[in-house]
Amino acid sequence: MASKKDGSVNVEKSLKELEALVVKLEAGQLPLDEAISAYEQGMELASSCKQALDKMSQKITLARDKARAAMGLDTAPAEPDKAPEDDDGGDDTPF
Repeated sequence: MASKKDGSVNVEKSLKELEALVVKLEAGQLPLDEAISAYEQGMELASSCKQALDKMSQKITLARDKARAAMGLDTAPAEPDKAPEDDDGGDDTPF
């Protein structure tokens, strides 16, 4: 990611690419070798998107904590937001 603006653009582009791969895979019309290649590419995209989104989330948390400190509010580190109770016990991969 070359710059801050490029980071969000790259995530959005990667998510669109990932969505396109999912559509192709779900259609079930790809030959096996192409399906495996698409799956591998999708896993790489999903991993890079997760890393970029985690980094963005950390930046937001840091900015929020700095703002709270500047306003004289509680400066204890914020608890990460918890996802709703939809955890199926598996990993977070989209495939």
